[in-house]
Amino acid sequence: MPLRNRDRIQVAIAARQDLNFQGSLVEYFQEVDTLKQGIINEYPAFENVYGEEGKNLTIKGDTSFNQGYGLEFFRPNQGQVDYGEGRIVTHPDSGNYGVLYNPNEIDNIREGVMGDMLHGMPDDLGFSKLKKKFGQAAEEAGLKENAQYWYEQSEKGDSFDQYWSNDVDGRIRQLFQPGHKEHDIFMNEMSPEMRKIGDNIINYMSPKLNNK
Repeated sequence: MPLRNRDRIQVAIAARQDLNFQGSLVEYFQEVDTLKQGIINEYPAFENVYGEEGKNLTIKGDTSFNQGYGLEFFRPNQGQVDYGEGRIVTHPDSGNYGVLYNPNEIDNIREGVMGDMLHGMPDDLGFSKLKKKFGQAAEEAGLKENAQYWYEQSEKGDSFDQYWSNDVDGRIRQLFQPGHKEHDIFMNEMSPEMRKIGDNIINYMSPKLNNK
């Protein structure tokens, strides 16, 4: 399997060590790329953002990463994420999109990584329009008001606009994660209009899913 460049090799070596991966470096690349390719094959719209075969996306597993929910998404120009109190996590491959995950912290690696990959999709115009419509429908359903309440109870690290955008992302994510423990809760909160737009989002990401 062709290795992309020296930087990618160094990322893979570090990730392999973090995971105590026992196989060869080539086997590590094959395992990570199989995960990425499997997701992109199922949801080809990801290539609109991450390039052909996800060449602009680096996925790294790290068992020492224990912030958030064991998942973090990075944009190309985002050097690090500051969780406060000195807890800083560095981008796994600056210049690329990135997903960092701890395989010991998430129940379903494929669903979790795919869900974080959705964070980059607003960079695609077609998806961005659908997200905006979905967010408007969620607001009409009273969910923005609910988010405002919880924002006021939070530490307010982000602006409310960012908090609400993340909330909408989380609701879209649940369209693709039927095995998630909170899936039914999120789906029950969706209005008929949200479900309709949600079907359009699923169809946009993977036309074959809604045409079985």
